[in-house]
Amino acid sequence: MASRFASSRKNLAINIGALVVLLMAMLGSNAFGSKNILLLLAFVVAVLTLHYPLFGWLLLVFMIPLESAFLSIGGGVVTYTRLLGILLCGLWVLKVIVEQRPIIIIPYAKWFLPLIFWAVLSIEWAGNVSLSLSLLMTLLQMFVLGFVMYNEVHDAKQLGAMLFVLMMSCALAAIIGYFKIGSMDENSLLKLGGQGVKEYATMVGTAFLSGIILFSFRRQNHEKIFYMLISVVCIYPLFAAGERGVILGLAVGWIVITMVSRRKFSKIAFAFLICLALYGFFHLAIQNELLSNYTINRFHLTELIKSGGMGRIDILRVGLSIVKDRPIFGIGLGNFPVAYLRYSRNPILGRYIGLGPHNDFLGIATELGIIGLFLFIGMIVDLCVRIFRLFREPLDHERYTLLIWLFGLWFYCLTTSMTSDYIYRKFYWLLIALIEIVIRLAQQPQSLIPDSQPHPLFHRESYKI
Repeated sequence: MASRFASSRKNLAINIGALVVLLMAMLGSNAFGSKNILLLLAFVVAVLTLHYPLFGWLLLVFMIPLESAFLSIGGGVVTYTRLLGILLCGLWVLKVIVEQRPIIIIPYAKWFLPLIFWAVLSIEWAGNVSLSLSLLMTLLQMFVLGFVMYNEVHDAKQLGAMLFVLMMSCALAAIIGYFKIGSMDENSLLKLGGQGVKEYATMVGTAFLSGIILFSFRRQNHEKIFYMLISVVCIYPLFAAGERGVILGLAVGWIVITMVSRRKFSKIAFAFLICLALYGFFHLAIQNELLSNYTINRFHLTELIKSGGMGRIDILRVGLSIVKDRPIFGIGLGNFPVAYLRYSRNPILGRYIGLGPHNDFLGIATELGIIGLFLFIGMIVDLCVRIFRLFREPLDHERYTLLIWLFGLWFYCLTTSMTSDYIYRKFYWLLIALIEIVIRLAQQPQSLIPDSQPHPLFHRESYKI
């Protein structure tokens, strides 16, 4: 293990140093009101990306979960993330032309492209066209990035590097939450400035579940300790955010992992220990007044029925009313909050004004009608079926761990999407692209992915995609 790292410290330092410098530059540019730092940094990142394309992808994956968090800190991170994506796509197009590389169509495109076409048509009858266009651009951008990423990532080591960076980015968001940077809203729920509570809690949950999965499936003891520490760090922000849907998603994610795991009993026992630890921390946090009363009440059964139950029922009633009125065409992409203002005039439905559907399936049904819902469900079911089939195949430990990791995150994501508006988040489509990559890699002969190959994070040649 030592020799594996000995010849690669330089590349490791470049990657970690660049990511840290990026974060510090954003903070510094806001503090001193200067854009020169970011311009210089953008140039450095561009040069590194030209020499090491995988570095650019790792940086992009790192930025996506934290993008909204940096909006309140300053620096125009969304713009720089978009420019980085354009640079990566441009490099890929250049390589396709010069090297005559084959283009591989990402499988979920057969469902996504008709869905997007229908979404474009829905703009014609949308009440708020600018809202539809904004969401449509986000969906198209993430599809293009996912498509190019699918063509650029060729082995399990590269995919593992991306997942590791994704986990560390989400863990960093959890750690930033401890410092409460723009974090407390009127209800005293923990979040980062520029983000909703649900988005922050989702990132924390991603880091927590990733740490638990890797602790359970990795073989090296020192790695297990590291991943468990990541999960432990995420416990307080997980409760302080007060998002019950994320807790539910974590439970479902681990249940499906147990279902397909080769050692089910050990996973059940481990889940029992995790529940005991979380229960103990929650009561310890209450005794030491680490959580606000509002947050604590959100986990009480009576409050859960009152707000998490009746509130969702009110939203469901509005959604069903919209579907009844516009069953085929819907009300236009992203226009549920606009239509809600109309339908909520009914006293029975008037408790929540201008909210989203709080459920992706309900949102698609109301905004794109039965046609859009059919295409969306078809995409989800097709992806799930292809993932389940892989567990029948013999896989080496590297690919099996990556498959389990993404499998758990996907069902965590799906469950969370049933209690929040998730489909328009970039993280959602990034995860789908990574799942498509692991499906393709799992179907390759094992001889194409030798276990002796060093991790791309620590090997220069691996950066030359």
